[in-house]
Amino acid sequence: MQMNDEHPHPEPDESRSSPAQPEDDIAALEREARARREAALLTMQEDEENDPVQPAINKLKKRRRGKATAFLALAAVALIGLAWAGNWVYRNLLWPPGEEKRQDAAPQPNRSDYRQRTDLGAHDTAADTPEPVDSIPRSTTVTGPETPPELDKARFLVRRDNSAAAARNPVRTRQQEMTQATSTGQQTDTTPTPTESSPAAVRRIPYNPDLYVPENTAIPCSLDYRFVSDRAGKIRCTIADDIWSASGNTKLIEKGTTATGIYQTGAETGMTHGQGRAFLIITKLRTRQPPYLDIPLVDTRAAGELGEAGVDGWIDSHFSERFGGALLVGMIPDVAAWASNSAGQKDRNTDYTENSRQAMADMARTTLENSINIPPTVHKNQGEIINLVTGQDIDFSGIYTLRMKNDR
Repeated sequence: MQMNDEHPHPEPDESRSSPAQPEDDIAALEREARARREAALLTMQEDEENDPVQPAINKLKKRRRGKATAFLALAAVALIGLAWAGNWVYRNLLWPPGEEKRQDAAPQPNRSDYRQRTDLGAHDTAADTPEPVDSIPRSTTVTGPETPPELDKARFLVRRDNSAAAARNPVRTRQQEMTQATSTGQQTDTTPTPTESSPAAVRRIPYNPDLYVPENTAIPCSLDYRFVSDRAGKIRCTIADDIWSASGNTKLIEKGTTATGIYQTGAETGMTHGQGRAFLIITKLRTRQPPYLDIPLVDTRAAGELGEAGVDGWIDSHFSERFGGALLVGMIPDVAAWASNSAGQKDRNTDYTENSRQAMADMARTTLENSINIPPTVHKNQGEIINLVTGQDIDFSGIYTLRMKNDR
């Protein structure tokens, strides 16, 4: 106890320790806060979806990441399905018909050759060809054991010609032919080799060089109409430059002359797979100024800008029309089979979709056979320039005559 003048009442000793109480309270609060923090961390660690180290902003990206993963998985499944469908279409629709066509296209051996040898090995041929009567008697003495019969190959090589041809070409055995070939080769080796044949004689050109257009002359021509190679028909173009004679002194075909040609379609003359140029034939030229000539052309074809054969342009290969329908029809039985296999309750011993899937496969095969042979199409717009390559010399001597300019 301690006495104070101002406060006569005694003060307990606990008042001396009052400044230490706030420090104890703060420590207790810190311990409680630490305990709560540890409990919160333990709770967050137990949760599988939350990570105590992960920033809070990453929680907002989980849903987007899940969508991206699902999209990639669906895309991978779709690519695998398309690859499998393409493999199935190739194996079941494309590959076997090609093999069958190649087998069908194999040339059949010619069975109508009258020189074909038959019944080889048969010795008794007296019924077919009578043996000639030998006027010289043969000796019947036997000097040794009887030899087995041999095949008379000469009789099977006899040509069915008349007696005169047989007399000119007597029948020989293989041994005789080999002997004759050997002797002929020896004679050929001993004889001197003839000199090379002399070249053909040079002759004069039968045309006036001032009045004819030589062969293989390129004539530029502008298309008057748009050209599409799907259908056969005629084409027309206008010559863009003046065409001069072989000597270069006379203008024989004036600019503005009309050229007419034809285009044919089909397996032999039209477009085929792998080709990018159309074959055009020019039949005639017709002038638009006096003396109004009609010039027939023989073996004249249309060419490219540099003289290459055929006319090019924009090529439409019709890929979607050729394969799109068959691919879609072929995927229907695959989808049906997948749906049937993914059903929960079903009879696994019975396939109820077999007939329909087989029918759809036949439809896909028929669709592919009808559309696979669609030829490519060449498109060329009007106004584009093509070259006309002349197939023969064009002679104008029957139309024009030349004279000196100073003659009157």
